[in-house]
Amino acid sequence: MAVHGDEVRPLSGAQEGIWFAHRLAPANGAYNTGEYVEIHGPVDPELFEAALRRTVAEAETLALRFRDTPDGPCCELPAEPDAWPLHRPDFSAEADPFAAAEAWIRADLATEADLEAGPLCTQALITLAEDRFIWFLRAHHIVLDGYAYKLVARRLADTYSALAAGTEPPPAQFGRIGPLLDADAAYRSSERCARHRAYWTRKFADPPPAVCLSGRTAPPAHPFHRSATDLRDADGLSAAAARLGVSRTDLLVAAVAAHLHRVSGAEDLVLGIATMSRAGSAALRTPGTASDVLPLRVAATPGTTVGDLVRSVAAELRDLREHQEYRSEYLHRDLGMLGAGRRLFGPVVNLVPFSEKLAFGGHPATSAHLTGGAVHDVEITVRPAESGPGLWLAFDANPATYTADELVRHRQRFLAVLGQLAAADPGTPLARVGLLLPDEQVPELAPAPPLPAASERAALGTLPARFEEQAARAPYAPALADENGTLGYGELNARANRLARLLAGRGAGPGTVVALALPRTADLVVGVLAVLKAGAAYLPLDPDQPAERLRQVTADVRPLLLVGSTGAAGRLPADGTPRVMLDDEATVRELTDRSPADLDDTDRTAPLTPDAVAYIIHTSGSTGRPKGVPVAHSNVLRLFAAAEEHFAFGDRDVWTLFHSYAFDFSVWELWGALLYGGRLVVVPYAVSRSPREFLDLLRREGVTVLNQTPSAFRQLAEADAETPQAALPDLRYVVFGGEALETAHVRAWLDRHGDEQPVLANMYGITETTVHVSWHRVTAEPGQRVPIGRPLADLRVHLLDHCLQPVPPGALGEMYVAGPGLAAGYLGRPELTAQRFVADPFGPPGTRMYRTGDLARRRDDGTLEYHGRADQQVKIRGFRIEPGEIEAALAEHPAVASAAVTARPHGADRVLVAYAVPAAGERPDPAALRAHLAALLPEHMVPAACVLVDALPLTGNGKLDTAALPEPDFAAAAGGLAPDTPQQQLVCRLFEQVLNLAEGRVGRDDSFFELGGHSLSATRLLGRLRRETGRQVPMTALFDAPTPAGVAAHLVDAGAGTVTDGAGTAERPPLQAAQRPDPLPLSHNQEGMWFLGRLGGQAATYSIPLVVPLGPGVDAGALRAALADVVDRHESLRTLLADDAGQARQQVLPPGGHERVTAVVDCPPEEVPGQVAAALRHRFDLAREVPLRAWLLGSDGPRTLVLVLHHSACDGWSLRTLADDLSAAYAARLGGRAPGWTPPALQYADYALWQRRLLAPPPDGGGLA
Repeated sequence: MAVHGDEVRPLSGAQEGIWFAHRLAPANGAYNTGEYVEIHGPVDPELFEAALRRTVAEAETLALRFRDTPDGPCCELPAEPDAWPLHRPDFSAEADPFAAAEAWIRADLATEADLEAGPLCTQALITLAEDRFIWFLRAHHIVLDGYAYKLVARRLADTYSALAAGTEPPPAQFGRIGPLLDADAAYRSSERCARHRAYWTRKFADPPPAVCLSGRTAPPAHPFHRSATDLRDADGLSAAAARLGVSRTDLLVAAVAAHLHRVSGAEDLVLGIATMSRAGSAALRTPGTASDVLPLRVAATPGTTVGDLVRSVAAELRDLREHQEYRSEYLHRDLGMLGAGRRLFGPVVNLVPFSEKLAFGGHPATSAHLTGGAVHDVEITVRPAESGPGLWLAFDANPATYTADELVRHRQRFLAVLGQLAAADPGTPLARVGLLLPDEQVPELAPAPPLPAASERAALGTLPARFEEQAARAPYAPALADENGTLGYGELNARANRLARLLAGRGAGPGTVVALALPRTADLVVGVLAVLKAGAAYLPLDPDQPAERLRQVTADVRPLLLVGSTGAAGRLPADGTPRVMLDDEATVRELTDRSPADLDDTDRTAPLTPDAVAYIIHTSGSTGRPKGVPVAHSNVLRLFAAAEEHFAFGDRDVWTLFHSYAFDFSVWELWGALLYGGRLVVVPYAVSRSPREFLDLLRREGVTVLNQTPSAFRQLAEADAETPQAALPDLRYVVFGGEALETAHVRAWLDRHGDEQPVLANMYGITETTVHVSWHRVTAEPGQRVPIGRPLADLRVHLLDHCLQPVPPGALGEMYVAGPGLAAGYLGRPELTAQRFVADPFGPPGTRMYRTGDLARRRDDGTLEYHGRADQQVKIRGFRIEPGEIEAALAEHPAVASAAVTARPHGADRVLVAYAVPAAGERPDPAALRAHLAALLPEHMVPAACVLVDALPLTGNGKLDTAALPEPDFAAAAGGLAPDTPQQQLVCRLFEQVLNLAEGRVGRDDSFFELGGHSLSATRLLGRLRRETGRQVPMTALFDAPTPAGVAAHLVDAGAGTVTDGAGTAERPPLQAAQRPDPLPLSHNQEGMWFLGRLGGQAATYSIPLVVPLGPGVDAGALRAALADVVDRHESLRTLLADDAGQARQQVLPPGGHERVTAVVDCPPEEVPGQVAAALRHRFDLAREVPLRAWLLGSDGPRTLVLVLHHSACDGWSLRTLADDLSAAYAARLGGRAPGWTPPALQYADYALWQRRLLAPPPDGGGLA
């Protein structure tokens, strides 16, 4: 076009980018731009409108319309001009006219624009007073940019002034929009454009991540926060720049880069530089949109000098200007960075070289640029002041990533950095450019409390001594529950004492280490207590870890003894360590002969002190060798002492031992219960991997304190969402640890349960600092990032830069932890200890701090906000992992020449991906490489995928270029065999959904784990499978047969009533009430206990005790009647195990046909402990008495109820049901009535009959002959 009549033009590059962005979100007003001019004097409104209409008619861009065509979007001028209105709001009568005007303007800026129908601008003349007016222009960014606004405003002022003087305005100088579009089209097809493209793509072949001042990201926002000020000494800046050999512009941009480097610690920075992007006089005279933001790459390190920085910035700016015609949109496309969230640069710098001195009819006017569109992060504008010789500085920021106060602080710090650069010697390194403002106080620099003296540490005691206090205070209180029953504190203490004496007799004591290789049962806790009571440190050897990993750990420590069980220790390497096998008959006899009394120092090889090592836990090592961290008793005890201000733990609390005891979260779980007299529930491994089963356990056991990694909690929250609202009424605390907590992990839970009950606590910590360092209560509005809070009372967290200098609030720094929680160092690794445990320059002489390698910012409220790792370490599902350890293990494979391991996003997870360069002549199978790693490393360290590459890509400075590594194909191992049943089709689809694979990529024989699955994604798979089918597939089924065919076979079993074994298929009978045969057989569990009872007499081994302290006023008669009601309700409680000529059978007594089960014993309080002990020694004769006995002990005051049940009638998981029934029955009997409950649908005898039918041999007599 000249753009006239019916001529159309394709959009310019600038317009194209805005067009597509607008089409994505046309209603949000983000691309509306606005400017107003405040006129200080009277205005003739009619004359002003006439001048404005002439100006608008001359500026063709304001009349443009945009539409889509088969050839792409285009623009054109309508044949007839718009009949646009001039709005004339009058706010002169308002109490605050300017505020009213601002509100009107803000509302208009949110108006949706229709690019095809128009109009694309709003014009208003706003009256504030007789001598004060505002001209406001709102235009869509596709027709005007900031420079064009100035052209329009200057022409309007000149035209009005001429008309007001009674003269004709001078001829319009605006250029036509058509030639501007034609020139843009010609450039895009030119050789010059190709040269510019080559420059930019070389410059950003390996773009670094976009770095911002806040460390937070969010979609672009409109409107925004603004913090502005005047820079009075512009001449001083110019003189300083000249002294450094650069321009004032160069110095200002260098100050932005230095500020960003010092705040973020990043050394490869990319700033956005706003440009007019107009070449030639015609373009400079034509209103329209052409401005751009181009990337400026700056290298800055702590050692970079001020002179080097400003000179390099000056050179980069010269290159940028020479190549500025190549638009940012083109570069983003070239780099594959189109789309939301794909940012190339951080802060944007807009240096405006001119300031309009406008006048309307001789009256001065000042202009204000409201917005140039949406703000991604922060935009820094510097332009000449409206009056005087100074400069005007504004920081505009996205309100989703900066608070108003944070923005003010960043502006103030930038000015401080600018002043230091201007005054600095050119040889000054950036490390010496300070960020702290005069009024800023950094909390960690407050005087450090002195470390506790030996006498204070001794006052804390030792872990076993504190446990023994609880055991002495309440010996019959429940301490420990597992699948086999419950142990009271006294019984747990006695068992641990016997084993401790055995270990001490074999040399275990202070200064020695005893390895533990035990399954998740009560024996594990007994083993921990026994080792500590003997005075030794325990070394956890999780039997679920690979044998090679366990070999490395034992070789690192060389324990004196190993305590284990046959099944768990069977996987351990035979290294000659003497073993104590708890299920060995000789060991059982020896333990029986040992005294159950507490040990003292005369029983140990040396005195046990609080400084003795309690445990050694290994973390991942960058060299491939795990690092052992020894932690003392006093470290653990002071952890709980410091945490008490945040928690109210007590003897009514119920904790779970959910995590592996090789993970230090288990230390918090175990001692949180046992130090406060609470009950610890050992969670079976299979239950820990089934959120639904774990949720049932939490409810059944009345768990009050739950500890979870965020990854595990997300699965639990999904299961919780499918249950009634009050699914966990007893839960008081959920404590998060192990990995970063994101808002997404807790949003659904908070929406459902709120933040009062339970309290959610986010705690940061690491093994080297004894589990936890900080605490933060999570609220219903956690924000974009959940903070890690403030340090515990006896710890300090320093946020330091590369030079160990404190960073101010809002700046990114590495966390250094100081205080008595620090471990002594790494076992046998003095060099590594010296690198990580360094002198604390802020504390008393001789104190240390631990360099965590984690980055954080201190928020305005003083809380810490976690921002990932400073080194190569990553956290996956709560585990701290050194990729170097995996790389070293992968490099051991003979077919691998070199390797790299990175963490990559995969759906909602982060997963490990290994890249292997094959050795010469080799082409290893990726599945074989994963299998090689699985044999050497724990499950959480096995990469989800192995990718073969010809070479590892490197950046220009020789570092691994992670951005250039290919995306892993998690379906590369797919076998391609299509599913051939509906069940297989369903499982294949769920594999694809959970593992984020393309539809149709999974075949029926493809392994879930070879496709990138891990234990947590397996949990999600089984949860979705249950939601889709209503059937619960056990975790073991997936591990045993991890293919769609294998899982689908299990679905067929569960759904079609069949069970498959090696011999074929047999009908699976339904579990339902059944006709009782005579004789009534025992279940297999009952039969085993009956048989062992005949061999060894009716020992108390299979008794389950429950000791319940009661208050005064207990109605003995009502309690006795209630217990009888419970026995009548449950057949298992009135079942005898009768012996008919050597064959056992169940004899179910009729309701009311059993003897009284409750004895009431009146005795003074001092006799109650002895009576309890006598009751707990009760031996059942199951052929003659029902498997429940109860004693109500005491007198008129508080009473004690002792319940003893035989394991043939119930297990530890059943106690909650019995307790609920007893409570309901007692309440009913107090009211003079029988409980009104519904009879159970099934009784235990029904289960026994079902089990017998299920496991019966095939009808053809198949089996062993």
